[in-house]
Amino acid sequence: MSIGASIIDKINKSINGEEKLWKVFWIYWWLGVVLISAASNYVDEYFHEFGDLYFIAIFIPWFFWANISLWQCAFNAVVKYWGYLVRIIVIWQIGAFSYSIIGPLFLYVA
Repeated sequence: MSIGASIIDKINKSINGEEKLWKVFWIYWWLGVVLISAASNYVDEYFHEFGDLYFIAIFIPWFFWANISLWQCAFNAVVKYWGYLVRIIVIWQIGAFSYSIIGPLFLYVA
């Protein structure tokens, strides 16, 4: 199996809820946050004109994939209350993301 096929397989497993919660949370989501944030800071610092393209091409697909995967795999843990905690995190993330996109629009209404 090639590397590309392996990555696609992991993406499909996680989005279909077939992956272990610890892997989705710590590797795909948490490590993803760290790497995406570092890359975002780098792009903003050295390639400012590509900031919007980076946001659309990298951050948004990762954000939705990671949160859908977390939601789907929430109860794939030995201790089931982790699933509820993870789902609260997902709801909070989507709310914060939505507010960051929609919230500034209300500044221009007044």
